[in-house]
Amino acid sequence: MTPQTAADTAADQKTPSRSRKTKPFPLLSLENTLVLPRKILEYGIDGQMNRLTVLDKMGKSPSSSATRALIVASSKYGLTTGSYNASSLTVTKEGRVVSADHGSSERTRTMFDLAIKRFTPFHSLYEKLRGKRLPDASVLRDELGHAGIEDEDRERAAEVFVANVHYVELVQKVSGADYVSGIEDAMGKAHSSDSSDDDAPSDIVESDGGQERTRTTNGTNAANGKTVREPSLHIDVQVHIDATASAEQIDQIFASMAKHLYGRDE
Repeated sequence: MTPQTAADTAADQKTPSRSRKTKPFPLLSLENTLVLPRKILEYGIDGQMNRLTVLDKMGKSPSSSATRALIVASSKYGLTTGSYNASSLTVTKEGRVVSADHGSSERTRTMFDLAIKRFTPFHSLYEKLRGKRLPDASVLRDELGHAGIEDEDRERAAEVFVANVHYVELVQKVSGADYVSGIEDAMGKAHSSDSSDDDAPSDIVESDGGQERTRTTNGTNAANGKTVREPSLHIDVQVHIDATASAEQIDQIFASMAKHLYGRDE
């Protein structure tokens, strides 16, 4: 052993190695991280894909810091399993739900669990802000400091938190200001939107004392703003015409249908 090597060894024994400190929050927003599980679901089999292959599909370098941050964030959110140097990456059950393009109350709840509740500093801040006005960045940084975020990380943590509460639709405009709403409100909004796609409202003209008014089935009365909840009725009519029927008889059949079903005299 040379003297130089011995000196190096002694120095190593005296100086403890610095370990990378794990941050208690993801460095990317949930929205920006979803690109990874969505790409795996698009090209992979059963939600699993070789890491190098999916990165090639995304046009990302396997050794870049941006790629590493993306994979780490995806794992931290619970969207995928597999580290930045793993041979393959797999989308989790929650990752499948959140990666869906359509909105639903289940997706909203899962997004909240992964983007806010999963991280103690974010969840603590959310509970403080619930029902209150969303403060500016400086106040958010101070609050995250109280929640245990290191000084050099507070600005980034505040940016990710704000991006996430907006993406989960936990922010509502009230008199021009942003307020943080409850997750129940966001889930109810998603459920209403999902239901409206399946049962689109239709306008109906009603007579009320000689005055016509328009209301919407399963919607709102256009005249007085009152909500009307009535089921819509759909009738399928099948007409079987004998092959020996004349053209005049066929015309009479459809004229009768128009009169009795649609109230048309012509």
